[in-house]
Amino acid sequence: MWHFGSQWTKQMGFPLVTVVSLNSTTVEVSQEKYMKNPYAPVLEKYRATSYGYTLCTTIC
Repeated sequence: MWHFGSQWTKQMGFPLVTVVSLNSTTVEVSQEKYMKNPYAPVLEKYRATSYGYTLCTTIC
C-alpha cells in the first residue's frame, strides 16, 4: 500500500478521482488534476510534465 500511495503523496497536487454509477453493473471512473480554484491561472513552474498519477482498477 505504501508504494501505491507514495506516487500520489510525493509529488505536487493530487488527482481528483470520480466514480459514477451508470447502472447496477457498470461504473465510469475518471481522474483529473484537483485545483482549489479551477479558474486561477497556473504558473509555468507548476506545469511540470514529469508528474503523473496512475489509477489502477481491478474488476472482481
